[in-house]
Amino acid sequence: MVGPPSAHSERNSRLNSSGRSTGKKSLAPASSTERTFPGWSWPAIEPRPHVILGVTGIADPWDIVRAGVDAFLTECGQPDFRRIALEEAPAALGWTRWKELEENYFLGLVKASLQGLAQDGLIDIPSDDLTARMFLAATGEAGLAVGAAANPDEERERAGRLVMRFLEGLH
Repeated sequence: MVGPPSAHSERNSRLNSSGRSTGKKSLAPASSTERTFPGWSWPAIEPRPHVILGVTGIADPWDIVRAGVDAFLTECGQPDFRRIALEEAPAALGWTRWKELEENYFLGLVKASLQGLAQDGLIDIPSDDLTARMFLAATGEAGLAVGAAANPDEERERAGRLVMRFLEGLH
């Protein structure tokens, strides 16, 4: 959904078989521990600080997901984020690498969120992998729409409602 998290610092360079740096930057997580939040756990990634603040103190699972979607869509309305994360990164990295990053970093977060809703009995997931991929795709498309909108705030509200309706339809 968004560009690689800050925990995936360029300081982490890849090593070849002899232990020397290849000079290539690794986007592997800085930590493989898992985060937990209101009874849910997901892969350790470092979202932007305001995303964490946006969900801190929220107890209702729907509100947590809604706040996360809103935080992402808000970012998409920012010109620099839109240009770098939504336009240039996929083109510069190529489709295959972009999808690999999306799967490694964001699909796990989406799966964990959906599984958390399912564990709480709020949704029924027919296939968590396919459902997560479809939700991620819908959210990504909503982000593109917000980024391209003449009025990003208005489009963010509209897109956020549509994304949540998609998810609520799994109940």
